[in-house]
Amino acid sequence: MKIGWDFPSNNNGRMDGLNDSGIHHFTEAPIRSMTREVLQDSLDAAASDLKPVVVKFDAVKLPSDRLPGITELKEVFTKGEQTWAIHKEAKRFFSEGLSQLNKSEISVLAIRDYNTSGLENVHEKINGSFASLVKSVGVTFKGDTSSGSFGIGKHAPFAASSLRTMFYGTYNRQEVRALQGVSKLASYDEGNGDYTQGTGYYGVKSLLEPILDTQGYHPMFYRNGYGTDKFIIGFNGKDNWAVEVVETVISSYLVAIMEGKLEVQIIGLTINKKQMPAIVKYLMNNMPDSIAGQYYKAYVSENSVCYEKKFPTTDGELETIRLMLLPEKGLNKKVAMYRGTGMKIFEKGGFRAPIEFAGLMIVDGPKLNAVLRKMEPPTHDRWTASLYQDDESYGKSLLRRINDWLNKKARELAASQVTEKIELEGLDGILPDITKEEAPLREIDHRLLGEQIKSFSQKKVVSKSIEIKTPIKKKRNITASPKEKEKHQKPQKPRDPKEPQIERIPKSRLGHVRAFCVDDNMGIYRLIVTPQGTGELVLHLHISGEDGSKTPITIKHVEKSDSQIVLPFLENMIGPISVHDKERIVLHVQFVEKERYSLEVSV
Repeated sequence: MKIGWDFPSNNNGRMDGLNDSGIHHFTEAPIRSMTREVLQDSLDAAASDLKPVVVKFDAVKLPSDRLPGITELKEVFTKGEQTWAIHKEAKRFFSEGLSQLNKSEISVLAIRDYNTSGLENVHEKINGSFASLVKSVGVTFKGDTSSGSFGIGKHAPFAASSLRTMFYGTYNRQEVRALQGVSKLASYDEGNGDYTQGTGYYGVKSLLEPILDTQGYHPMFYRNGYGTDKFIIGFNGKDNWAVEVVETVISSYLVAIMEGKLEVQIIGLTINKKQMPAIVKYLMNNMPDSIAGQYYKAYVSENSVCYEKKFPTTDGELETIRLMLLPEKGLNKKVAMYRGTGMKIFEKGGFRAPIEFAGLMIVDGPKLNAVLRKMEPPTHDRWTASLYQDDESYGKSLLRRINDWLNKKARELAASQVTEKIELEGLDGILPDITKEEAPLREIDHRLLGEQIKSFSQKKVVSKSIEIKTPIKKKRNITASPKEKEKHQKPQKPRDPKEPQIERIPKSRLGHVRAFCVDDNMGIYRLIVTPQGTGELVLHLHISGEDGSKTPITIKHVEKSDSQIVLPFLENMIGPISVHDKERIVLHVQFVEKERYSLEVSV
């Protein structure tokens, strides 16, 4: 039984290059991607809910001669450099990799997890977590509520290796130890035109099986307790890699840590619920631009407002989603969206609530988590209904319900914080203001308003007669004969004196407008309108959504503030009303829906 590196022949088939699409997914932010994916794998393999999963990150300088198969690996890189000699990028990769292998020490990032099941079914060719992680591409055997679903995240650690090489070790609860190396390179010429595949394995040659006896290897590769080890060979992290890992842990797994599901240790620094205040302070001192601390604050603050709502599952049951919102000046007006594993998927922004806040949404229900998991792309950074192939219409409905609920709660939060005037920064010179010299708006008597609505009948709008002067075109001086005049002269039809003259009334345009809520319990808003041009004006009112959508809002009553004249309206339209150029018009509008909205007024 021969042990060593084996890159299988491609049998004159596909030639693999270095631009592996799986690895390329994660090259933009290799440390962040690696951290997210390895923690996700460990949480998915949790042995029980009684203890947190513990993941340790250690930077190790491994003597080169203790790297399994170092001599063969040098030969592989030498042949790769020769094969790709005319390809600049590939040649440079193999050349630099060979230089690292020739050094006395190799940088290794060792990532070990505990309180997990380890990689199971080591001897299986296709089924089981060992084959899925080490040998499979685009395959996963994780459950519905696990974080991963595409089997692509396993490529992320390779993006953090300048040698594109890893070793996987495990001691599982079937009492089996195993160690296997994987190197994702490019096809190379073994000699005589026999080209290999791009991926090779260290272990039992020809069978490509893992080593079951790790005695005699460097102690780093020997596993004592149950769990999984991942060794990134030729780790390419920069000097601040540990700080970046800390930031990713807090940003992406805050909920998992605070709910006691996860503990992370990074070169002696422990991140758990108890240590979190000190860790956040450490992070803010080292990465002041990070917003991870905002979500921690929203999670722990006594000033955060908490909500819960039941959402329908695919089978009609109801499951819970939680929401925490902290109103505070300087926060980013976003909500971090977490699934039940405690991993953040993305941050929802675009809220038009006129206050600053930060929040977290946590999906508790297992069936809801299963659906949302299937809506995620390989990078696990958004939810897209079209990815839920089981029932796309349900997926769209669920996302719409979630977004509507978040938007509604953000508006309610704003309503509880803002009672009088909302200052819109940057619009001081655009929106008309109410000064002390202007007449105060009258207090609305809601009982009187109700009586007016009951007895309301639409009034005619009488417009003043406006003379419209039409410019007269100059005629050319052409002399025509009497016969030609008679020929071209059309008989004039006598006008019936009883026939009314139709008077053309010009349309006014909308200049400036300001709309704000006076009483959200009654659904009453104040509109301050300044028209451009004298004539008739018709206003169209819509609710402006956070996603840019516009929804018509049903009007219940409209009156002018200064004269209490009831104005005509229909559904979401006010008017037509007669206006004068640059006239300041103050309207009181009551809507059927009694909430605080962001209004859009147009003509």
